[in-house]
Order: sequence, then structure tokens, then C-alpha cells
Amino acid sequence: MAQNLPRVSAFISYSTKEKLYGAQVKRILVEYSIESFLAHEDLEVSEEWKERILEELLHCDIFIPLLSKAFRESDWAPQEIGVIAGRQDVAVIPLSIDGTMPFGFISHLQGKRISPDGVSEELLIPPLAKKHPHKIIPGMIRKVAEADTF
Repeated sequence: MAQNLPRVSAFISYSTKEKLYGAQVKRILVEYSIESFLAHEDLEVSEEWKERILEELLHCDIFIPLLSKAFRESDWAPQEIGVIAGRQDVAVIPLSIDGTMPFGFISHLQGKRISPDGVSEELLIPPLAKKHPHKIIPGMIRKVAEADTF
């Protein structure tokens, strides 16, 4: 029996040097029925990438910047923070790869450090459940229902 879960989408912002962390985030979010935009995986050949990125930023429910020295030095990633800053309805979950703190328009938010083992559910799911429970709980219920053991 298929259920119509509310559509929830995330935008993962990262430096291309650290795209593997973005892939880890996307894998976790998919388990909770959260659609995620990860540019290096989701942009099509010859697609107008700037237009697509802006479209995704303007319609996402969740914004996850993967902060690092390379992120700060990127021509594009910090600008994505600026676009999101004007949207009060977005859950922002800053994660740090190398200890880089949230800066600019998200400097008021507490970030979390990604462990050397990589991105974990514990970094992503609790803040989502707290800020937007109506968006994350259906995916949590589905995950429990599909689990082999409790």
C-alpha cells in the first residue's frame, strides 16, 4: 500500500572538493523519504546549471551547507547561503568538515562537526525532527515500518 507522504526536499551545499560528504548526506536523507539536490549528481549534461541551482534553492525545505575552508573559498557555495538567508521557512543544518564555523548570514546558527568516520544520521535527523517534525516524522514512521528488527 503506497502512501502519499508530504514532499520534502533538501539542498546540499558543498565545495566540489568535498562532494563525497554530500553523497553521504544524500544517502541518509533518502532513507527518510527526503529528496535531495546534490549538484554533481543531479545536474544533467548541458543543463543550465545556474538556473537549476537557483530553482532548487528557492524551493527546498532544508538547506545543509557542508562547511570547510574549501567551501568558504568557493565562488558559489557562500552565495547559496545568501539566497537561503531570505527564506524563513527553511531548516538550515550547518555541518563542518574541518572545524569551519557557520559564517555570514548563518553565523548565528550552531554547527556540528562531521566525525572522521563521515556523516551520520545523528547529525541530521534530530535537528530536522525538532525544527520540522511534520516533514520528517512520516519518513521516520516509514523507516520503522520497513525495519526487520526494532
